[in-house]
Amino acid sequence: MFFNLNTHCFQICIKNGNSKRSQILNDYAVRFCCSNFDTLTNRGFYKQVVVALSHATVVEESMQARDLLIEKNIALECAKREAELAVVARNEFLAVMNHEMRTPMHAIIALSSLLRESKLTTEQLSMIDTISKSSSILSMLINDVLDFTRLEAGSLCLDPQAFQLSNFLKEAEELVTPMAQSKKLPLSMAIRGMIPSNVCADSNRILQVFLNVVGNSIKFTSEGHIKICVYVEDADSESMPSELSSPRREVKHMFLHFNVEDTGIGIKASDLQRLFHKFVQADSSITRNFGGSGLGLAIARKFVELMGGKIRLESEGLGKGSTCKFFVSLGVVTDLESETLISPKKLQQGSDLLGLKVLVVDDNAINRIVTHRLMETIGCKTTVTDSGQKCLEILMTAGPGAYQILLLDLSMPEMDGFTVTIEILKRFKIGERPLIIALTANSDAHTRQRCFDVGMEGVLTKPISLEMIKIELSALLENFKYHGCSS
Repeated sequence: MFFNLNTHCFQICIKNGNSKRSQILNDYAVRFCCSNFDTLTNRGFYKQVVVALSHATVVEESMQARDLLIEKNIALECAKREAELAVVARNEFLAVMNHEMRTPMHAIIALSSLLRESKLTTEQLSMIDTISKSSSILSMLINDVLDFTRLEAGSLCLDPQAFQLSNFLKEAEELVTPMAQSKKLPLSMAIRGMIPSNVCADSNRILQVFLNVVGNSIKFTSEGHIKICVYVEDADSESMPSELSSPRREVKHMFLHFNVEDTGIGIKASDLQRLFHKFVQADSSITRNFGGSGLGLAIARKFVELMGGKIRLESEGLGKGSTCKFFVSLGVVTDLESETLISPKKLQQGSDLLGLKVLVVDDNAINRIVTHRLMETIGCKTTVTDSGQKCLEILMTAGPGAYQILLLDLSMPEMDGFTVTIEILKRFKIGERPLIIALTANSDAHTRQRCFDVGMEGVLTKPISLEMIKIELSALLENFKYHGCSS
């Protein structure tokens, strides 16, 4: 036992103890050696040792727990910093890859659309169609990956704009009808009840979700039909965002519902929720037979939730078709005053781009060739240059009024597109200079907002086809009502 009269045993206990308890035992060992047994017993020596050791144990355990907590906090802080650095590195990588992938995609899609307008044999036209479809699929995959990453990071923002709902629905139907016809599937779209005329929302994201959902129905249906039902219902205004309202207009909130029913392969009950997770297919045979990345519905759900709505799938089982139902919030504009709502199709038909004088600035030789051919094909008179400095020299020499449109790349050495814009705004007034439009492979919201912040009038994102550049330029010219654009 510890408390015998053998000092040697006492010292063994001291050596085997930890620091705090060893210190206490050392202290009592000295007292033990200097006192006789009776004196130690009378003074409660044993009791003092036990209490002291008990307190020392508590203190020691508390200190160990504190040290362990400090170590864990330091490890957590290091892990947090590493995670933050990883997110920054990932975002930088995606930004670079976004730009680098979109640049060659711009050449493929633009030149394919130009070739389609030339005299081709039936076989050549079929090959061009295949190139166009394949490049569009690749472009959509790039967009899906970037969108999902931004949605997960919370860095993707909506861009609500006023538009005419009836025109939007008509154009959405016109986009999906050829997809169904290619598989000889009847597609019908019915509007139930009354719908508002002028609404405010992010129409591009609503269309993206719509095309994804209807595209899935068409892809997974080999026979039968596709039925789409659209209707609106009142929303709880207290739960809706207020940023859609402004002093110029009063906005009432409603929900826009879409029900997309198909007679396709159906879905097992156990898979109804799983399909909204990223990179998930019902089973491996789906990927082999139908393709796809498994990102579409995951992105659709995040967009729908971002727009104040919900999305769900319904199916009675395999071979029994399925129905996808989703709704998003809308601001119903009741007083627009002088605000104008424009339909892209009307713009394309009503705007004359013939003779428009355009200056294209891009440091990439392939992009200059592609953009020049696009502009020449739609009837514009085009000048190209490869740097921001040369752009300023051309405007100073020829005069700012010599051009109506300046298509400007953003990522150029020495002087980027933002700096060029700032210099132009310093030197010329808006009526004396061309409209400045960014033509860029950077598709993030921050870049787009920065373009407008420095004073640009528009942003076009690569890749862009012949048809789309017609529509976009017509819309910009119509919106700004730029006088003298046909001179």
